[in-house]
Amino acid sequence: MLPGTPLPSIEFTPTTTAAWVKATLLDTAGFVLNSVPAGTLPGVPLLLLTTYGTHTLRVEDARGCRVEQTVEVTAPAPEPEPEPEPLPAPAYYAVGGRVPRPALLATPVSDLFTAGSQPRPGLHVELELSRPDAEAPFARLRKTVRRQRELVDVAQALHAELVPEMRYPTGRRARYDGQATLSFTYRWREVDATGTGEWQQARGAHYALLSAVPPELPATAYVAYVARPALPLSAFPSGQLVQAVGLPLELAVWLPERAAGATWYAEWRYLDGYGSELEIRSVPLPASLPAGVCRLSLPPDPLPCATQLVLTLTDTDRSYPGSCPVVVAPPPPAGIHDFLISDLTDTDFK
Repeated sequence: MLPGTPLPSIEFTPTTTAAWVKATLLDTAGFVLNSVPAGTLPGVPLLLLTTYGTHTLRVEDARGCRVEQTVEVTAPAPEPEPEPEPLPAPAYYAVGGRVPRPALLATPVSDLFTAGSQPRPGLHVELELSRPDAEAPFARLRKTVRRQRELVDVAQALHAELVPEMRYPTGRRARYDGQATLSFTYRWREVDATGTGEWQQARGAHYALLSAVPPELPATAYVAYVARPALPLSAFPSGQLVQAVGLPLELAVWLPERAAGATWYAEWRYLDGYGSELEIRSVPLPASLPAGVCRLSLPPDPLPCATQLVLTLTDTDRSYPGSCPVVVAPPPPAGIHDFLISDLTDTDFK
């Protein structure tokens, strides 16, 4: 297709030893669509505008030599639509504890200065937090802009939306804690004394989790991805399990998003004091469990010889029953044995 025109074109270069050539382009009915007059020098690229369809190109030189060729002119294939930019990885924010760690959301602005290289007067960002598919936001914030890639801390606003669950249903091996998980979206816009900008919607999934984790570690270190082990969530720095009297013994984990149709198992591995594996119990996680805080109840009736329990998130059922080895006590020695007990009745002191 010739640039600057919507019509298709045919380009060809006739070669001959004759003095000149001429060319004619005919449609299927024999009507002339376009032509190159006699006297055209050979060996020069020629271009004929035409239409889509099947045509006949006839070329003749000064000696009367003629050649014809059928030409198929088709519409160019439409340009493929650009592939959508992949969504960023889900973001997790731990906002539990008496003093929640910062939950920083990116709210960049276009520029800090006017066209005259002066600071934009009254420049600030407005931010709205919303639940997915909600008509109105649950929080609105405003912050003065100090840098172009501004960050807004929304930890307090997210923490106010999460309330600890005070009931503990029994008989469920895995349950989603909706009181400790908040899925949210956010949008922001820049505002100054001259006007208000357009709303910009943040991409990707965002989750606020009612958990208190050390501030020096990233929140993603606690997400139970299959590719790597996650750090355990614990109320104490030692990481030891603690059970309150009258409450079930369970573990809280952060589940990531899973692919549709994927089957996950909570794999409980029982080990003895030497680290040898005794038994594996795999509990399938319901497909309805969304990403967020999930509470897993420990399986009942553990082996009495097990001293360690390892939890793994996996997509394979590897469970098998185990048992404790039978330990046979040695027979007592025959006759009287002196244990060399150092007391006044021992004959060694007499």
